[in-house]
Amino acid sequence: MRMSYRVELFDPARHRDQLLGLWAGNMRNQRIASVAEQRYKWLYEHNPSGAARTCVIAHVESGEIVVAVYPPLPLAGQIV
Repeated sequence: MRMSYRVELFDPARHRDQLLGLWAGNMRNQRIASVAEQRYKWLYEHNPSGAARTCVIAHVESGEIVVAVYPPLPLAGQIV
């Protein structure tokens, strides 16, 4: 069975909670994982250079984000 993934630009309204969960679940250092919310706010809300541009890769069937990539990929909007 082949799994399909969708590459799309990060949308805070749709992806915020999943991205925070991905970060918290994948940080080996719990001290860093505990500041995921502050990291998010700096990258997307208070960054002096503007909000970070990010792509997320989501499993098509479940919608679950499996990877976040900085800077965004040229594949945004495609299913791979």
